[in-house]
Amino acid sequence: MTDLPSGWAVTTVGDVFDVTGGGTPSTEVDDYWHGDIPWFTSADIQDTGEIRPRRWISWDAVRGSATNVVPVGSVVVVTRVGLGKVGLVVQDMAFSQDCQALLPRQGIDPQFVRYQLSAVARELKHVSRGTTISGVTKKQLLSLPLNLAPLREQERIVAAIEEQFSRLDAGVGTLFGVGEKLRRMRTVVLRRIFDGEAATGVTVPLQSVAEARLGRMLSAKRETGKYARPYLRNRDVQWGRIDTGALPVMDFNERDMERFRLQTGDVLVCEGGEIGRAAVWDAPVADCYYQKALHRVRCSPSLDPYYLRYLLEYYALAGFFERFASGSTIAHLPQEDLRNLPVPLPGIDRQRRVVRYLGDALGAIGATAGRVERLRHRSRPLRSSILAAAFSGKLVSQDPSDEPASFLLERIAAQRVASANGKRSSSRRRAQPSLWETTA
Repeated sequence: MTDLPSGWAVTTVGDVFDVTGGGTPSTEVDDYWHGDIPWFTSADIQDTGEIRPRRWISWDAVRGSATNVVPVGSVVVVTRVGLGKVGLVVQDMAFSQDCQALLPRQGIDPQFVRYQLSAVARELKHVSRGTTISGVTKKQLLSLPLNLAPLREQERIVAAIEEQFSRLDAGVGTLFGVGEKLRRMRTVVLRRIFDGEAATGVTVPLQSVAEARLGRMLSAKRETGKYARPYLRNRDVQWGRIDTGALPVMDFNERDMERFRLQTGDVLVCEGGEIGRAAVWDAPVADCYYQKALHRVRCSPSLDPYYLRYLLEYYALAGFFERFASGSTIAHLPQEDLRNLPVPLPGIDRQRRVVRYLGDALGAIGATAGRVERLRHRSRPLRSSILAAAFSGKLVSQDPSDEPASFLLERIAAQRVASANGKRSSSRRRAQPSLWETTA
């Protein structure tokens, strides 16, 4: 970036930092995994940069593997699985081969580096495109640019970022609380209606007033054919709406067309995932079908489909479907349980009045919830804007008395030359046999 403040310098990760990789000790050696050295993978690095290791290893594990222990202040960049995450080491730790660690450098605030690399994480993902494995090499990491401010300004920038982020977090927390209150309000409105109907009228099983049927089993062999038709999946059915923007197709024979063709007024109910999630089909796509992850409920004249759709939402919000869920890993709503679902059933005219009332009341709540959710989503681009301002020198003011970053880079370069010369000298001396070696 050419318009940086005068005290700043443009450099690269490799020109500033020594970088080391990690590794995984053998899981076949039990003693390796009973030590006091925290060891982490990319999955242990949080979005906040905090590292929460779940395993500990021994020094024998370090000596017997490619992992390395890095000191406090190291900045860890994920370069493979979880690409782009950046964490900060706050105690000596070892780590897996998914990461590379930038070792601490005097004169550089590690949080300044972590925030900046978090901002350029998109660049890491960009350079990995087109490769078989989503990742970047150590060489690519070393070539990433860094905008380096004077040390005191680095510290001011970190403080300003954290202050701004704290305000954002507080705002997002408030919005989350508002969203939860709106959700509870929605539940209260639905409960008042349907508990009242159950208390004052008759309740019947769904199968007495509607036909429920699961959809067509998916088949990869039938993705094309003479009767290829669009069909709905579980993901296409959301609460109160159906997304028909990108429907897949499957071949339906004439018999299956008769069984699985949708009609206006059919209620689609999710069989798995968020079980009970439902919407009414109003035929935005002609000649459409549905797959087995959905129940199709076709109401008799005595049951309004929108009344049923609101009842299903009430049951979901109230946790009613938990008693019908089966399976330990993924919840499912069996067809028989749906057919026996209790339905408070007033007359059809009253059902339609309930639908109109709920449409107005829940529509207002939904509109407010939508605005809250949009505000929550704005927090991510706001964070990006804060980081962009920070690392272009626009977040805090400059102090002319701060030592320019170019002086720091000169010292780092000199230290590296001295270190390299020291290593070569040590290597030459080691090439001559010691007294002990010559007399052995």
